[in-house]
Amino acid sequence: MANARGAAFLALVGLGFMKFEEVPELVGIEREFVPAREHRSVYNEVFELFLKAWKFPPCFFLK
Repeated sequence: MANARGAAFLALVGLGFMKFEEVPELVGIEREFVPAREHRSVYNEVFELFLKAWKFPPCFFLK
């Protein structure tokens, strides 16, 4: 649901119905996630895979 709300807010800002500064007052923060330092090597490894995947053309993922 968060992604849909974020997309909706981006659309409203893009269409000029609101400003980015107005979004935080409309969104409640229920929980905050902080990365665990002990997993940093895993995060870095997965991020490298993400960067490699990003270079593939979109049609690669549709097969």
